[in-house]
Amino acid sequence: MYKRGKTAYLTITMSVDEYKEIEELSKELGISKARVLMDAFRGKKLTTPEDREQIKTLIRELHRIGVNLNQLVRILHTQKADWQLEEEIREIAGQLKTELEKIKGIFSL
Repeated sequence: MYKRGKTAYLTITMSVDEYKEIEELSKELGISKARVLMDAFRGKKLTTPEDREQIKTLIRELHRIGVNLNQLVRILHTQKADWQLEEEIREIAGQLKTELEKIKGIFSL
């Protein structure tokens, strides 16, 4: 039931309204109540399954763009083409990788 060797437990007290709110979020998002609380504690965005699928699709597409940019750099390098253009493409690819990591971090992917 518990993943990644999690063995610590915490019991908390809250109002009935707070519990209901967490329970509703859990059902709406398709995740456990514990996950709702842990994601909120970690500052993660709470997303629906549909949102998560769209985000994963976006990440795959951005990854493909990065692959294409790397292929362009490889072609430029083998053809001894314009070094300035190669550097610009490398910079864009680096920025893309950074943004992908941010997206993954924000949405726990």
